[in-house]
Amino acid sequence: MLTIDQILENSLLLSTLSSDEYDEIQRMFKGIQSPTLELPEIWSLMDKVWHNLGCDNQKLESEKLQAFYQHPVWLLNGLLSDRDPLSVQHREAIAQWITAQEHLKKVIDFGGGSGVMAQKIHQLSPHRYVDIYEPYPHPYFVKMIQAYPTVQFINQYSDHDQYDCLVSLDVLEHTDDPIALLSQMISLVKKGGYLILAACFHPVIQCHIPSTFYLHHSLSRFTEKMGLFDCGECVGSHAKIYQKKLDIEFNWSALRALERKYQNIHRLRLWRIRYLQPWKSRLQLLLYDPGAMYQKLWKSRQHE
Repeated sequence: MLTIDQILENSLLLSTLSSDEYDEIQRMFKGIQSPTLELPEIWSLMDKVWHNLGCDNQKLESEKLQAFYQHPVWLLNGLLSDRDPLSVQHREAIAQWITAQEHLKKVIDFGGGSGVMAQKIHQLSPHRYVDIYEPYPHPYFVKMIQAYPTVQFINQYSDHDQYDCLVSLDVLEHTDDPIALLSQMISLVKKGGYLILAACFHPVIQCHIPSTFYLHHSLSRFTEKMGLFDCGECVGSHAKIYQKKLDIEFNWSALRALERKYQNIHRLRLWRIRYLQPWKSRLQLLLYDPGAMYQKLWKSRQHE
């Protein structure tokens, strides 16, 4: 839970806000007509901002996306992620797993947002080096991270950077080419290193890109083809752990063919849910309770 008073009483936070950001945060709190923010309210605000900026999850435009991800609604999201019990539980579980592996000395939090994940790793194991890759970090979060000497924000990376472990929480569903982004993540990890991945391939908010949703049922097919071994769930979190067993050159023609295959399967699944499932339900009702079926049809005709 996050309140407007918690923001107004935070002098460091206020010192990093522009006047436009301050006014926008005030407007957002007034818009929800509630003194507190929780995840459903944050998601609703994100959708409003997405709509107001003219973003379209069927046709992504870089300038509009940049404005969206630099909007102060993401500041509120970052502040809330350190207070929401489930989010805290997930990050603590991941941090505990990483710090239990003594050989994982250098970690990258890919799309790390506010830096909460990196902070939790540092608190458990101050000698670990953690880079937070985040293209649009808010100045408040950058200042907060300065208290952790082995943690830093970075806004770019290269294939020459090699990490023992990469964490990516809720990132892949925000891009129109998740397989290409996954390949970049894999290239940052040493052979024998680990990737801890979590993604929500569902239409929870507008910035979850529908063209990624096929991966809800097929991500493991791609990770296997890209040299990753599935180590199972990170207990206590929503993430899965993968080990980079092979350092291979990706066969992009095969990966794109696999992508098209599972995109088509996903479209077929959606078609079946939309068109066949209702008729299946009606047939079952007709077979097992014909009286109820006729009554349902009669009522529907009365409303026509």
